[in-house]
Amino acid sequence: MSTHRPTPQAPQVPYTPTVGEVVRDTQHNAEGVYTGRQGNWAYLRPRGGGIEWQVKRTHVERLTGETELVRRLKPDARSPSPWASDPDEGAA
Repeated sequence: MSTHRPTPQAPQVPYTPTVGEVVRDTQHNAEGVYTGRQGNWAYLRPRGGGIEWQVKRTHVERLTGETELVRRLKPDARSPSPWASDPDEGAA
């Protein structure tokens, strides 16, 4: 009789950006400027300023090259606030 046990996986280490780096918040599907962390929480602000929000560090991702290219081609393009009731609110 064979018993198969799954191989334990190493815990995933959350990405830790540098302060001021623009990152993706996968929980709210928004981009924000990383302002710091405390414990398991990362703190982000909308690009161009605005109200800071917190998200679990596991939901913070580095921007891909494609996203970075779009940001450079459209420097005024901003992510809407994750809490905006109007989809156009918070966008510049």
